[in-house]
Amino acid sequence: MSQISLSPYNKIALVLGGGAIKAGAFHLGVALALRKHGFSFQTGLNISGSKLVQKPYEISIYVGSSAGAFIISLMSAGYSFESILDTFLGKSSTFQKLNYKKIFHFRREHLLTQSKGLKERLELLFRKEWKEFFCFKGLQWNAMFSTSGIETYLREHILPSNRFQDYLPELYISATQLNTAKKIVFGKRQLIPSEVECEYEIQADISHACAASMALPFIFYPYAMAGQDQNIYHYVDAEVKEPLSPHIALDAGADLVIASYIHHPLKSELDFLIKKGLPAILVQSFYISMEQKIRKQIQIQRDHQKAISEVLNYCKKQGISKKDQNEIEEILEKRLQTRLNTRIIEIHPESLDQQVFLSRHFSLSPKKLAQVVDCGFQAAQRILAQYRLDG
Repeated sequence: MSQISLSPYNKIALVLGGGAIKAGAFHLGVALALRKHGFSFQTGLNISGSKLVQKPYEISIYVGSSAGAFIISLMSAGYSFESILDTFLGKSSTFQKLNYKKIFHFRREHLLTQSKGLKERLELLFRKEWKEFFCFKGLQWNAMFSTSGIETYLREHILPSNRFQDYLPELYISATQLNTAKKIVFGKRQLIPSEVECEYEIQADISHACAASMALPFIFYPYAMAGQDQNIYHYVDAEVKEPLSPHIALDAGADLVIASYIHHPLKSELDFLIKKGLPAILVQSFYISMEQKIRKQIQIQRDHQKAISEVLNYCKKQGISKKDQNEIEEILEKRLQTRLNTRIIEIHPESLDQQVFLSRHFSLSPKKLAQVVDCGFQAAQRILAQYRLDG
């Protein structure tokens, strides 16, 4: 099979989706494969503040949602992939290792509220005040944990600076604003959004943006942050609104978008998932839904690119001037919210990869993490084998 040539691009973006710790391990494997294939990664602080010359095949834009937000923060901070892996696998400690206590920060105020409400409800039950018992609204169950532990961990142990603007690469972290249902993208530059219910925010700190992006409902309490108007807004996991978000990379001007995600359904024997029980059924159902959304996003971009290309070919056949063709292309790109010459490469687990599918999302087991990292590496190798870097 002949390889597809990838000429040097002006801007290359790496877009990482969510999926808890399992997704983070998979993304690290993908990054290792990208480096082996010839890509490099722009990382670290821009101490001088000078404008950099883009190297060929250097990834300079990072887009992350949920777990992907956490990984791009680690990568951008300047740590090597080896040091990140060795720390999480327990082989060495370049930085403080993440643990369950930091991930699942217990909300003490939640326990106090629920204890008081439960006591009042039990009193109604003992007095046999049935109507009041069933109509009682004082007991409102909510998530026991918050992502404030992750915020503290990033701010105190990982990031040399908490400002998006201080880093060499462009970082963009998305979250879902609970009360407005909008996608808020925290980042280095105030971009023009290509989607209607999307806004860019440049004043937030990286650690707070990550905590907002990772606040998965039912597990983590919505994360509170002050907006640009100084009002307090609550945020939940970025992928509640939309998974992956390659359009953010396009908004940032990327010519090549490499998207990594684990939300890929398993294709198995007829009774395999049933025998694995409810957890496997729930994961499969969730992956089917998420993968459908991702495929739709990317397919829309490709359909729009094809439509623009066909219009320009028609204009060329009709003898329309190059200047007018360029103007038509610019108008169509703006109206269709896409870029004609941008390529999107998707990397995800294979449909038959039971190892990734069955791995626990929040496991910190070094053995399990190493297996998922290897699966990410192999999945990326399989996809990247189709492409050749020129120059």
